[in-house]
Amino acid sequence: MNQRLLTLKQAADYLGLTTWAMRERVWNGDIPVVRFSNGRKQYIDVQDIEAFIKANKERIA
Repeated sequence: MNQRLLTLKQAADYLGLTTWAMRERVWNGDIPVVRFSNGRKQYIDVQDIEAFIKANKERIA
């Protein structure tokens, strides 16, 4: 994936979540969003998604 910023739907697809599940992650503060000059549209930085994945990895013994 070459895009740095994804829409909520694209980010949800990236993580295998529904759009609503992705919004819940945003609302809970798990993943930050990017907005431009009073825009309503929210974008998710791929690096923040990768950090979220890294923080939520667990090993099963």
